[in-house]
Amino acid sequence: MPKSEVNAVFMQRLTQARKALGFSQRELGSRMGLPDETAATRINRYERGGSEPDLHTAQAVADALGVPLSWLVCTDARLAEMIHGFAQLKPSVQKVWLADLKATLKQQENLTKPKVAPAAPRQRAPRLKR
Repeated sequence: MPKSEVNAVFMQRLTQARKALGFSQRELGSRMGLPDETAATRINRYERGGSEPDLHTAQAVADALGVPLSWLVCTDARLAEMIHGFAQLKPSVQKVWLADLKATLKQQENLTKPKVAPAAPRQRAPRLKR
């Protein structure tokens, strides 16, 4: 049984990505550099929640699958979809999307700032004659 939501997401996405690539558990483990004798068992444990990989191993899983580690552990489905899609774009397109995102965030920030009416010009008090 998964110990956390992040682990449950990791297990699901690991299995999903491995199957989408047509890799057996043994093949994925071998691509990670695990010994052939233990490769299938280790991947099986990660997929079923019997073991949780450390960060170094989780990164090796992501690299072998060709996906960002952040996608494997992201618990927000919309954000995970964006991470996965963004990673598939060419770097030149990523650069454009990032610029668009920054512009959109700036525009949103400007829209959400409270609108303050400009201060009325200060009027001077009339001078008293002596």
